[in-house]
Amino acid sequence: MRLPSRALALAILGGTSACVHYSVLRTSTLQGVDPSTAHLKLSRPPDTVSRELEALFAQRGFPVVNKLSSGPATFYVFKGGRDKVTSLYGNEDFVAMQSNNIGSWFAARVAADGNGTDLMMFGKPTVNGVEVCSDADSLLADVKYWCTDTKIKDGAPEARYMTGREEREILKGVQVALEEAR
Repeated sequence: MRLPSRALALAILGGTSACVHYSVLRTSTLQGVDPSTAHLKLSRPPDTVSRELEALFAQRGFPVVNKLSSGPATFYVFKGGRDKVTSLYGNEDFVAMQSNNIGSWFAARVAADGNGTDLMMFGKPTVNGVEVCSDADSLLADVKYWCTDTKIKDGAPEARYMTGREEREILKGVQVALEEAR
């Protein structure tokens, strides 16, 4: 029995599109580490720590994009780009190219703690300016933070830039600079 060409085309399209798999990306700097690494106790007042924090992130290419207060704490979001990744995919009949801008997103909560400051920070990657979701987002429940799941194609080349490793290194540099400041 011969299938009509339209039915054959739909069958092939259905069969090939089923081969593309997407995964939800969930990662942050707190994945696989002790959550206490997100907190830092500093002996300086919160306004001083806030100024230092803004300057340190800006030096690294991540300016403040949002700032709000929640009770006695101030919440900061820093965001910036890191890399542009282009993927080429297809077969002998079809070739497509897709580019994604990969960046970083950081959250910081600055709160008075006795005579000093309690600082909580974590980071995660972004795809085209949108941050991925992570389990660490629960730390921001009091400021009603939410995000939308990010899906990437399995095996996509940008996945290697989106493990949280780069954000962990940036945060470690910021933490060391804050601890060394007197």
